[in-house]
Amino acid sequence: MSIPWGVENPRDSLFGKTSAAIAPVLAPAGFDTWEAAGSLVTGFVAKEVVVGTMSQIYVGEAEEEEVEEPTTFFQDVGEIVVSFWDATVDTVKLTISLIPGVDLMGEEAEEEDTALMDALQESFTPLQAVAFNVFVLLYIPCMVAVAAQRQEYGNKWMLFSAGYLTLLGWVVATLIYQVGSLLGFG
Repeated sequence: MSIPWGVENPRDSLFGKTSAAIAPVLAPAGFDTWEAAGSLVTGFVAKEVVVGTMSQIYVGEAEEEEVEEPTTFFQDVGEIVVSFWDATVDTVKLTISLIPGVDLMGEEAEEEDTALMDALQESFTPLQAVAFNVFVLLYIPCMVAVAAQRQEYGNKWMLFSAGYLTLLGWVVATLIYQVGSLLGFG
């Protein structure tokens, strides 16, 4: 954290301490770390923020890139044309590759592990990852959906829906993790 008045370790921040307080509730579901709990807290803003939060927590800020020399207008146009051409060719290749038995992409289609993927593979077992993903899919919807529910149905039903969905997500994720552990998938 580069803020001069901030903390060195994100775990020591208010966010980290709040996340650590929530984490024990998630222990039966298999993801009782403050990092996982924190990403779920920010997921209330929008579900896709879960991944961004995990990236910030597990990987941290990306190293600053070297400043490149400014380009001319014609260099920019040239890069745009080349990029558009490459994207068009790749789209045609991928479309043709949908035909069974045809593989035009070859080894180009293989993904490289990112720093976040490596960090998550060290922090989560496959069973924990499945339970976590199920929880993310089922728990409280984003704040915009909750606000819309409040507007349409009132406070009582909005609170019921938020509590019910969060409890449902916890129960299903816990069942997946506990049964998977009993069956030896953990």
